[in-house]
Amino acid sequence: MLSNIFLFTWEEKYLLHQELKRRTDNFVQKYWTDSLFVYKTDEFDLESLRQGLYSGWLFVQKRMVVVYGLPLDGDTSNKLSASIVEAFSNDFLERKGFIDPETILIFVSYKPDKRTKLYTFFKKELDPKTGIKEFWPLRTSELKQFVRQKSWNIKLSEPVLDLFLTKTWSWMFHIQNELDKLINWAETNQNFEILEKDVELITFGLSDINNFEFFDVLFVDKNKALKLIAGLQEEGAAWNSILWTLYRWIKIWLFVLDCFEQNIKDSKIITSMLKVHPFVVSKTVKNIDVLSRNKNGIISLYKWLIELDSDMKNGKKSELSFWFDVKKLVYNI
Repeated sequence: MLSNIFLFTWEEKYLLHQELKRRTDNFVQKYWTDSLFVYKTDEFDLESLRQGLYSGWLFVQKRMVVVYGLPLDGDTSNKLSASIVEAFSNDFLERKGFIDPETILIFVSYKPDKRTKLYTFFKKELDPKTGIKEFWPLRTSELKQFVRQKSWNIKLSEPVLDLFLTKTWSWMFHIQNELDKLINWAETNQNFEILEKDVELITFGLSDINNFEFFDVLFVDKNKALKLIAGLQEEGAAWNSILWTLYRWIKIWLFVLDCFEQNIKDSKIITSMLKVHPFVVSKTVKNIDVLSRNKNGIISLYKWLIELDSDMKNGKKSELSFWFDVKKLVYNI
């Protein structure tokens, strides 16, 4: 068994990077930053990696090397070219994975191709308990435990926690980000009991994020807006949820436009009047010129949504028809 080589893998990137950070931080505390070498896919230097692993080192005794994209990763955000993967694998396997025993080598591959020679070698030669670290998505009960551990200084009832996870889903980077917002809000307001209305006000769900991008590009890039709508449809988003979000944003647009026409342009004042998260108002104000030029179209869109909502609820149109009509609206706006 190769005791100084590790593979960090599988899809829960948050947990993977938390463990990787813990190990690299501990290592740097003992041996300083000069002993840590990281090779990411966007700045990968194969020759430098070869030199670091197989050539003699004069002054550094203990070292840690972190290599992204190996074995061949199916995650496009962490993918190396096939030629680099093959060249490294051939060198590494020819040496049967032997490197200086003073070197700790960590590979990071989120979705490794199990057919590759390098992955097969790791499965055979690395300790399955300690050498291959697999990070799988957490179950709902585990996510709840994670949230409670990270939010020990605020109070979250079970219904509030359920609502929070409904909005964030299981994407842990997003959970951590939105939880930080709740904690910051509680500390700022000296109110440490989080209610459902607080979650609704402060927490952005993943569908909200897609909708933010959709509204950003609606008037400037129709093709991208259409792709975002298609993506929501493929994800199985509920038509009534999408319709509600469209309603909500268009009402905010019209309200902010009216404020500007009345010379009320302070974002804090508008936020207080609307009683929404400041981020929502700031995004609207940022695009005020585009919205002003398209005000008539926005009003027409609002009226069209009212008609579509009525047709859907009365059974005059199907869910498939809803998505078709939304795409047609985007195309014709």
